[in-house]
Amino acid sequence: MAANWTDVTPHPPDSGEQIADIYFLDTHHGWVLFAQYGEPEPKFDLAYTGDTGATWTTMHVTLPENEGILSPNGRVAFADAQHGWMILNIHTSSAFSAGTLPMTSDGGRTWRDAPSQPGGQGPILAVTAEEAWIVGDGEDEELQVTRDGAKSWQTVSLPAPKEIHPAIYPTSALPVFEDRKHGFVAVTYSGGSGSPSAAVLFATSDGGRTWNPDRILANLQETSVGESIPSTVADSAWITAIGNRQPILSVLRSGGRIRASSHYSGYFSTHQLSFATPTQGWVTVGDGYLMCTTDGGFNWIELLPGPQPHVIQPHGNFVPRPAS
Repeated sequence: MAANWTDVTPHPPDSGEQIADIYFLDTHHGWVLFAQYGEPEPKFDLAYTGDTGATWTTMHVTLPENEGILSPNGRVAFADAQHGWMILNIHTSSAFSAGTLPMTSDGGRTWRDAPSQPGGQGPILAVTAEEAWIVGDGEDEELQVTRDGAKSWQTVSLPAPKEIHPAIYPTSALPVFEDRKHGFVAVTYSGGSGSPSAAVLFATSDGGRTWNPDRILANLQETSVGESIPSTVADSAWITAIGNRQPILSVLRSGGRIRASSHYSGYFSTHQLSFATPTQGWVTVGDGYLMCTTDGGFNWIELLPGPQPHVIQPHGNFVPRPAS
């Protein structure tokens, strides 16, 4: 239940650097990307651990020359201990999201530009040294994939199922793969102009080359274009947090009914979900509070550094509108 915590945060080489992103490949291997504003370009450092954070090795990130002015933030992902991808944001004069994509094949010691740039600056999933998935950011909602080491990129189109119209404007999350063939991707569809939104979980059995609607949550609270309903997949169960003011956790299995659990009493807005199983998971809510459940969301514990977490008692169960 994570009642006790150990601080394993690596120390940045410079006191002015802030953590931009964290990525763990498994329980042992992880990377922390540090960033700091600078002129003419920001400074980036990458810390690596192979022993669950007991020790860290920090490397300065020397980037290839690029067009545009970089922002002091970014995202990093690794397919294995050697092959990694990084998305760095570029300042633009418009609402269009722009980014640059460096790659590494030596664990982050050296970086080179990707052969072609997908554009956008959303999150990235590194599957292999050759395959990666990228989502746009803001209103750039396109899901893109490369299977040839970023020599080329394909846009993955996921049209809205007819059951959820007028919600037709998609905002995709990153895919989640169970193995090389089977996986899921959650998409939030906005209707705009006061229309209800919807969330759809697509499934693939061919490594993401084709996707089909697997589970649908329709008639949800209105969302804006570019806004995603927080969700995650654990053991093929689709777990979502529905609603903004007092989110309701729902678990939807393939071909099954929605099981809804209570909201986090006194807390508003869910930011992230992470579940190891359909019953044990963590959420961040409100202004960054970390909550844990071991019974699928019926009871919650607020996790704070220290030996005695605070038990949160829920106030009743709330059932969302059934999927149509």
